Amino acid sequence: MKIQLSNLKTFVFQVKSSLKHAFLFILIAGFYFNTQAQVIEITGRVSSKTDGKPLPRAQVLVKGANVSVTTDARGDYTIRANARGALVFSSGGMKTKEEPVKNRKLIHVALEPVTIEQKIDQVVVVIPGNVPWKNTGMVLQANDKVEFKATGKVCFSGDEPDACVDPEGYPRNYYYQDFPVDFGYCEDPVGGDWDGPEGHAGLIAKVGSDIFFVGDGKTVSGKKGALSIGINDCTFTGDYPNSGQFSVVIKVARGAP
Repeated sequence: MKIQLSNLKTFVFQVKSSLKHAFLFILIAGFYFNTQAQVIEITGRVSSKTDGKPLPRAQVLVKGANVSVTTDARGDYTIRANARGALVFSSGGMKTKEEPVKNRKLIHVALEPVTIEQKIDQVVVVIPGNVPWKNTGMVLQANDKVEFKATGKVCFSGDEPDACVDPEGYPRNYYYQDFPVDFGYCEDPVGGDWDGPEGHAGLIAKVGSDIFFVGDGKTVSGKKGALSIGINDCTFTGDYPNSGQFSVVIKVARGAP
């Protein structure tokens, strides 16, 4: 069988070309898989995006692997990860952030705080002058912020010109001067010195056993329990018919920072 020289040369060329392409494919594939499998050491710092302060004890996790570390007191960390992998950063009160490695050996990350959406509850409560306590229907938590705004007038002796007061009331020494005979059995809920802010017929509030003066406006926090409002008026133990009323706007910011 006779093979033409030109056909033989063509065949040899095709074989060499195929081997060359195969070699290049193996070389590129080897380089790719070697890069994929390359593990590098990464260092960096985790901080707060709000004020730039470091975040100690933040978690740095290698995505897809059971490998993690926590930052030190300066927010610094060191971890080994795939050069083409990703790190996941998390810290209490902060949004979790994923950061691709991209063959970087230094990765600093600033985490954003989680936004706490406040819920506002508001009620308007009217308390007549002849009622010592009224339940508002609100149950407070320790992190609620409570704002009181009160208006109105309560009269606890209709025949005296200065017997009608606003929610601020007036100090005890004034009451003693106006009604010295009755002061002997005057025991209002708040108590205190004669010249203190515990004005008679003034507005007060109660959460559990905690009773405090509100007046015409006050903001409080750290209270936990059912909220009632009342009138700090010693004449509930006396003989005077009270009249008038206080109207109180109570605004509660739930989950206040």
